[in-house]
Amino acid sequence: MRLLALIAFVALTLPSCGSPSQSARADHSVALHVVATFSTLASLVAAVGGERVAVTSFVPVGASPEDYQPTPRDVATLESADALVENGIIEAWLDHLLSTAKGARARRLVLSDGIPLRDGNPHLWMDPAFARVYVQKIAALLASLDPAGASHYRSNARAYDARLRILQADIARQIATIPPPQRTMLVFHNAWQYYNDRF
Repeated sequence: MRLLALIAFVALTLPSCGSPSQSARADHSVALHVVATFSTLASLVAAVGGERVAVTSFVPVGASPEDYQPTPRDVATLESADALVENGIIEAWLDHLLSTAKGARARRLVLSDGIPLRDGNPHLWMDPAFARVYVQKIAALLASLDPAGASHYRSNARAYDARLRILQADIARQIATIPPPQRTMLVFHNAWQYYNDRF
């Protein structure tokens, strides 16, 4: 049970088992077409955008956003998108993709901008408080691109923010049940720095 909060957080913030539909880009019934660099961010965009936004992720589930190699299809996806949502720092390959996609008109949102980094670690979304900042930035972007849907995006963002607040409190309660000397996490990659800093 002590790992319940950790598992819930991972389920909410890490890439999901499914990926946004590739065919969503051709759906003309939506207001916006947004591409995210990887599926965690795509999930946040989908939660805020709801039915008004079609979302595609460049990096497939299970692949690393740090060493992804873009494909020609990614160029076409970017060129047809209204917005590009990226984490920043972690996507070293993105500048090359942007220089290749000559026809891209997508508004670019770098979610990590303005948030202090610790030792250059890009995994800010692992702290629910920073994930909440991401959600607010996404809502602002979508509202600016689609003013008719602004109230929809803000409502969805408020609902998701409430979920993240509850999750943050629940994680803190669960971790408080573990004696401090036993709060040790062994990982193969330091993706948990901000989670550890928070809790």
